[in-house]
Amino acid sequence: MVLAGKTYRFRVSNVGMTTSINFRIQGHKFVLVEVEGTDSLQNTYDSIDVHLGQSYLVLVTADQPPKDYYIVVSTRFTSPENKLFYR
Repeated sequence: MVLAGKTYRFRVSNVGMTTSINFRIQGHKFVLVEVEGTDSLQNTYDSIDVHLGQSYLVLVTADQPPKDYYIVVSTRFTSPENKLFYR
């Protein structure tokens, strides 16, 4: 359960083998506080690209009206020609 006004910590890691991913939370911004275990400048983002082997720590404040919000992770920088297909 998410409580209004509280700030939550998310660690986002890309443990994939072929593609970068994009992480976002519908209707929310977040503060990037750590990259690869090292403190970073605390910038605010709508989404972040996480490349192979990278790990980010972000803070999200529940400052939107209560409802269901999507947490979305999608592939980035790919085209149909370079995606892997298994038969």
